[in-house]
Amino acid sequence: MDTRLTTTAEVLLYYLEDGWEADPTVVVDWFEELKGHYSKVYFFLLRHDGKITQMPVLASPILPRLLKDYHLTEIEPMPRFSSLEGDNKEAKATTRLM
Repeated sequence: MDTRLTTTAEVLLYYLEDGWEADPTVVVDWFEELKGHYSKVYFFLLRHDGKITQMPVLASPILPRLLKDYHLTEIEPMPRFSSLEGDNKEAKATTRLM
């Protein structure tokens, strides 16, 4: 993911204060920008007046407090298939089917 396509926690807070509601579960993932340099990105699903949007937010020191204040829970995404290790043939077969 190109983190230039993310926004800041301040923009997210503006949306929340403007009446948008965040899904209670926030997916958090790490992305490699440069060799050996990773960025943490939070994916918020927001709803307002029948509209739905996803907002990727680059990690910042205020996000843990924002998650707590809005009663949001962060979860990690499902493991990437390329990270499967070992001789687990069933898992590898499932990967090929998807």
